[in-house]
Amino acid sequence: QMQQQQQQMQQMQQQQAMQVPVARPAQPQPSLTDLHAFTVNQLLSYGMPSTVDEWAQNQDLFFRGYRPLPPGWIRCWSRSRQQDYFYRLSDGANTLVWEEMMGASGMG
Repeated sequence: QMQQQQQQMQQMQQQQAMQVPVARPAQPQPSLTDLHAFTVNQLLSYGMPSTVDEWAQNQDLFFRGYRPLPPGWIRCWSRSRQQDYFYRLSDGANTLVWEEMMGASGMG
C-alpha cells in the first residue's frame, strides 16, 4: 500500500510538471520616446511646475506609465535636455542616469 501511494504521488508530480502555466498577455511597455512625448504634451497642456513640491504633487499627471521610482525620489523635466531626471527629496541630489539614481538608493 505504501508503494502504491508513492506511485500515485509520483504520477501527480509528473502531471503537475507537465502542466503549462496560463500566460497572461503582457501589456506592451511604452517606449521612452512615447513616454517623453506624453510628458511634453502634458507640460504644454498644464504648464511646467515651478517648485519641487509642485513636481512631487503631479508625478502621475506628467509621468504616468514610467517605471516606478524608489521611495523618496521624484521625476522632474529638464527643459534644456528635453528629458526626465531624478530628484531625491531628502537632500536635492539629482541625476539624469537611472543606474546612478538606483545606486544612490542602495538598489543598484
